[in-house]
Amino acid sequence: MKVAIVGVGRMGQYHLSAVNKLRKDEEIEEVGVFDVVEDKAKEASAMYGATHLKSLDEIASFKPDLTIIATPSLTHYELSHKLLDVSNLLVEKPVIVDVRDGIELLNKSKKSGHILIPAHIERFNPLIEYMTTIKDIHHIDVKRLSNLNRDYSVYVNVIFDLVLHDLDAVIWSMKPTYVSLKSLNIERNGVIVSSIVSLDLDNYATAVIHASWISPIKLRQYSIIKNQGSACMMDLINGRTDCEGYAARTVDQLLEEDRNAIRAVKGKERPKTTLEEAIRLQRVMDSIMRGSGSVSI
Repeated sequence: MKVAIVGVGRMGQYHLSAVNKLRKDEEIEEVGVFDVVEDKAKEASAMYGATHLKSLDEIASFKPDLTIIATPSLTHYELSHKLLDVSNLLVEKPVIVDVRDGIELLNKSKKSGHILIPAHIERFNPLIEYMTTIKDIHHIDVKRLSNLNRDYSVYVNVIFDLVLHDLDAVIWSMKPTYVSLKSLNIERNGVIVSSIVSLDLDNYATAVIHASWISPIKLRQYSIIKNQGSACMMDLINGRTDCEGYAARTVDQLLEEDRNAIRAVKGKERPKTTLEEAIRLQRVMDSIMRGSGSVSI
């Protein structure tokens, strides 16, 4: 088993560390590292005993079984398109920002025989996994607030950076076939930095997602109301909840995400997320960007 990592910025370093921890258990024979900043790739390769790959062509020659793409958001589609012929892929979010690109990647995946797994780390959060088991949810209120001090453009906007996490969690948990929504998007210098999304689902449930890069407080909180009126809350930062029946456990989410991708490539597990799901999510994201819309999922 060979794994290549493209991009060794903040997220790439996390993935490199996780893959290094998985070397023995998952029988990873060799790890390769590529970054457009060659000195960063050399340093990361030396730190983890990995092979320094100097170009995309060298990735092809390396013949990885899995390639993890952890570069700036707007490069994900282009790199996925180039590398899907070479390797199975785990791609950091967002894989796409256009439905047409998703369909193109899906066709390419089928033609090449390689799978593309979107990296949705919250699917490995024990609290979010638990939420999928709660019956008769009437409403979910989500707040994912932060104060981003980095370059906004690296992340496209707050919808693709933060809202995407919780939109996926809500849809994964409540399994609607139809969504009607309205959104309030606030911009700074032409970039959406805060978004409030109100969702009406076809199973008579509702959800509100509030995500912000400009909040004075950091908060990742889910409030859940069931049909009979009972309520509970999940604190994702501290891993706590008062929801009945939850058995607390600590999980390295990114490590488990990488493990799932490796095992999916080996045929030992099903991928936790699929490209088809990413395309369906993107259709909803398009409506959020426009401010309203109705989407079949």
